[in-house]
Amino acid sequence: MTHLNLWTVYIKPLDYPGKVVVRRWQLDRATDDVHTFDYVNEARRWIQDNTPASWKLPRDPGDDPCILETWI
Repeated sequence: MTHLNLWTVYIKPLDYPGKVVVRRWQLDRATDDVHTFDYVNEARRWIQDNTPASWKLPRDPGDDPCILETWI
């Protein structure tokens, strides 16, 4: 069975202060697959290089403030 992976970009989340974080989700479940960066452009480049054909979704107004965007 294939799972839908989502990649969420966080800016300075509590568990990685001062970092930009890309965390993989499987639908509504966070995974242990986490990547840290110093800059947003590095995180976006990593997503584009490692998850081809991804689409960027803007953050929802109800999202945690540290969420920048999610890629699907």
